[in-house]
Amino acid sequence: MEFVTTVRLLVRETRRPLSNVKADLFDRDEHSPDDPLGVARTNTFDAATITYTTRDFIDSRLGGDDQRLKLIGERDTVPDLYPVVYDSSGQIVITRRDEATRNNAALHLLVLIDEAVANQHGLGG
Repeated sequence: MEFVTTVRLLVRETRRPLSNVKADLFDRDEHSPDDPLGVARTNTFDAATITYTTRDFIDSRLGGDDQRLKLIGERDTVPDLYPVVYDSSGQIVITRRDEATRNNAALHLLVLIDEAVANQHGLGG
């Protein structure tokens, strides 16, 4: 199954869109490494759209990512999504791993970034 999620990046105080910012999308896993689902840069409207499929995040009964093994119910057929935002040097500015969706392939994820943090890392301009 194919999924599409758009990560939106805005300055918290002003709601100014942050364009040309790298955002990764991950599926959080409890018993195996988190699965990278894709990377994109935000456009002029603050949106980074990432397309991924079930194969990108399914887990086996043993906790690995071997798709030949039997899946564990619905837990493994819907991702737990979270975005990671980077500055131009590739340093992580924000990760939302602790706030991952729970079995929800959200169409939109909004990330509000404090203006001081955006300025400090040169985001969006």
